[in-house]
Amino acid sequence: MKKFLPLLAIFLLCLVPASAQKQPVKSGKSDRILTDTQAGKDFYFSFPPNFEEPPKSLERTCRVVVISKIKQTVTVEITGRGYSETKTVEANDVTDFVIPAAVAEPFENAGDTKAPEEKLYLQAGVHVSAQAPISCYGYSMTKTSGEGFAVMPVSALGTEYIVSSYQQCFDNPRNLIATTTITAANDETTVSFTMGGNSSSTTSGGLKPGSTTSFTMNKGDVLCFATNGIGQDISGSRIKSNKPVTVVSGNQSALVPDGIPWGNYICEMEIPTAHWGKEYLVPIFYGRKKNPQIRIYGKEKNTTVFRDGQQWLVIPKNTGKREDGYIERRLDDGNPSAKVVSSNKPIFISVYNTGQSDDNLASSKPFQMSVLPYEQYQKKVAFATPGAKTPTGKTTTNYIALIHETVNGAVPDDLWLGTLTGGQLVWTRIINQFGPGFDQNYSQQINGKSYGLKTLVLPDEGVYALRSSTAFAAYLYGNSATDSYGFPVLGVSNFSWVLSDSMPPTNALAVITFSDLAGNDTTITITYSVQYALSVDPALDFGLVKSGSLVSLSTSIRNTSALTYTVEKLEFSNPTQGFTIDKSILPFTIPAGGTRDITITFTQKNDGFYTDKLSVGSACSMSYLAVTAEVASPDIIVDNHDFGSQVKNTRTSWGNLRVHNVGRVDLTIYSNDQARSLSGKPFELLDQGLKYPFVIKAGEYFDYRVDFIPTVSGDFTATISFASDATRSDIIAQLFGTVTDSSRIKPPGGGSQINKISNVATGFNLAVSPNPMGATGGTAEFMIPTQNATEITLADMNGITVATLAKSSFDTGNYQVRIPVEQLSAGSYILRMVSGSYVEERVIVIVR
Repeated sequence: MKKFLPLLAIFLLCLVPASAQKQPVKSGKSDRILTDTQAGKDFYFSFPPNFEEPPKSLERTCRVVVISKIKQTVTVEITGRGYSETKTVEANDVTDFVIPAAVAEPFENAGDTKAPEEKLYLQAGVHVSAQAPISCYGYSMTKTSGEGFAVMPVSALGTEYIVSSYQQCFDNPRNLIATTTITAANDETTVSFTMGGNSSSTTSGGLKPGSTTSFTMNKGDVLCFATNGIGQDISGSRIKSNKPVTVVSGNQSALVPDGIPWGNYICEMEIPTAHWGKEYLVPIFYGRKKNPQIRIYGKEKNTTVFRDGQQWLVIPKNTGKREDGYIERRLDDGNPSAKVVSSNKPIFISVYNTGQSDDNLASSKPFQMSVLPYEQYQKKVAFATPGAKTPTGKTTTNYIALIHETVNGAVPDDLWLGTLTGGQLVWTRIINQFGPGFDQNYSQQINGKSYGLKTLVLPDEGVYALRSSTAFAAYLYGNSATDSYGFPVLGVSNFSWVLSDSMPPTNALAVITFSDLAGNDTTITITYSVQYALSVDPALDFGLVKSGSLVSLSTSIRNTSALTYTVEKLEFSNPTQGFTIDKSILPFTIPAGGTRDITITFTQKNDGFYTDKLSVGSACSMSYLAVTAEVASPDIIVDNHDFGSQVKNTRTSWGNLRVHNVGRVDLTIYSNDQARSLSGKPFELLDQGLKYPFVIKAGEYFDYRVDFIPTVSGDFTATISFASDATRSDIIAQLFGTVTDSSRIKPPGGGSQINKISNVATGFNLAVSPNPMGATGGTAEFMIPTQNATEITLADMNGITVATLAKSSFDTGNYQVRIPVEQLSAGSYILRMVSGSYVEERVIVIVR
């Protein structure tokens, strides 16, 4: 990219109907921590989904790290997710915003389902705003993976990008995807996406190589494209827009090269094609025994690529497909060696740190890093490591790969490292702190100058800066036991100015000519038209809505202009989403500074998440409201019960026939069919006095009482069905019972038979005979004075139950049950009886 030095700016401003002269305002330069070329006041971007092995942890976060040269407030917001946080950053200091990944990512992918089809996520972008220029970095972290990228300000964004991602790995049982996120910085942004990749690639929405799709976005919206299976890639895909956008690409678990463990989450902010170049000094990474992988992307067909001045390969086409539009190679097959890669037409290079098994370096995982073209080098940069403000919980070694012009083959003495200490940068010469030599010298000169690569091992987490009288490139990367990260410390040369209208609300025209002493000049024309301004809440969330129900919410439209505004349009983008508004109120007017309430109604039968966008305005201007809702249905589960063996002409009660609402919304019970289903059966459901319908709250239950009242012997079954508004349900309770003529009772689930030896009981009692008992066994005798649910268990001396001897509802009486010594080892045991609230225990001894 060419750099112009604007030395003279001539402005001719014509006002309609009057005339006035405008004075441009130029941003001031910092002599301390930041340069205006790398900083901005407005940033929009999004984090591609990361992955974490279940269960999710609090470490799964996204961090926004900002550096400021002055004390000011910085705000980070994700409007569509209801997130907003403002912090004060001190002068020449850093602060960070730690955001849950579920909020910061447009969608989550656990690897057990197909990725969502390409679509818009309304107002899901991360928006960072400041009062004065800041530099901004993004980091995505889990317990076992992480990566980061430098965020370009809105002023440095472009309208054309080519995706530089990495293919979905073959060696993974989960569907861990590669994703590209596109974030709009302006309303009414039209974006086209032409699929690249390899011959087998499709997006999750079915887009094949060479196919194009388009979307219209508004400020803060995020558009996502993802791979659809192992080996597939979206690299090489071309993105074009009518207004600047941000593009960030990532991969949940990249193996680099493919098949070489271990994987890591990688991500990188794409560089607009307008900033591509023809000469790249490619770095290598500290401690690696092999050269890194690189991908070279061509913007035009028949691009010839050279390595250290020798022709290396040709990118034949600009289809975006692998080997046609981009090529992947190892930088060199020999020992690690920094190389100059150049071309006859603009290219872009992405370099990838390889997996641990590539050379058995334990503390290194894959990361992706954009290589800066020689044309984009700068003289001063500032940067922060991931844990500069809030500790990451990981022990990370951070490095700077520094590429600089050599002086007689050595490091010049005007190259400095600044370390932020106590709010001030403490500057140290590189040659004094890290030595005078370069680790590698590039064999090819650029513009008659020689360059070298020097790796700086940073002493700690923190904020740093580099400065020199000669332009250089710097790359920040780091390794820990669980993850790695890397990205360039960006700089984009811009001349900043502001043009203001001194006579609002008057239409205006500005003709601006830039010229320099070499005779170069550029003239631009700016037309300003009065805009009628409406303000609406950026998002309206209906929350959790029960399927089939009708819910209404109100919001306000505010006229923030100085003129009366007539609203002519109220329209949703997708009527199938279930959001409606009464259009019969159109048109209506809102006085200057006034408000008007509108009501939005929502209903849907099917469970899921629903989003839409309401356009509010007229032919003069349009505002947009994102609306969201989640629909869920009630879900019912009804318990079954086995009464076991009972004696005829007795009544056994069970008071815990439970009807559960296991859904997330209220469940309505309308009736049950006991009159029909229990007719002629020895079961009785006691719900007299219960008024139908009644409601069971989400997550709660209702207990019915069921009695077993047999009069004849035999095996009996019955069912009870419950009518409700559940759409997914287990609505049937199954009942079982066995009736005998004698007093011999068999407990549910089998086990020893229980003998009733008397109908008389003077109180509770538990006894065992003999004690100790030998191989011939013994019996437990228990007495119950009133009918009650009773359980007899045998436990070891640690309290762990080893046998259940009886468990049922027993009538008044004295009972006897055999102790199965043949199933038990010699030793001491606890015999325990629980009957209602009564508990009694005995210690028994078994000998052999």
